[in-house]
Parts: sequence; structure tokens; C-alpha cells
Amino acid sequence: MKSKLIYSRPDNRVRRFTREILLASAITVAAIIVLTLSRDQTEVAEGPSPAGASVQTPQ
Repeated sequence: MKSKLIYSRPDNRVRRFTREILLASAITVAAIIVLTLSRDQTEVAEGPSPAGASVQTPQ
């Protein structure tokens, strides 16, 4: 009876794959942090003033 040989991946391929996964994770975390920080600093546009209010202009 023939036995099946199990071929394992070479260590350098495993290291390269692990490095790519860690890099992708770091990029994703950085993007989430930047998105979160930029949402806090967003200015909200003012709506139109009510009909009876006086309009103030910056000098």
C-alpha cells in the first residue's frame, strides 16, 4: 500500500505570508484610526438662520 506524502510549506513562504498578513492588518488599523480622528474634526455647516433673526457678518 502506498503512503501519502504530506508536503509542508517552506519556512520562507510561511514567513512571507505572515509578514503580508501583519502588514495588511497594520494598514487597516491605521486607516481606522485616521478615519476616526478625522470624523471628530469635521466642521458642521450651519443651516439657514430663522426668519426673524438678525444676520451677523464677520468683520
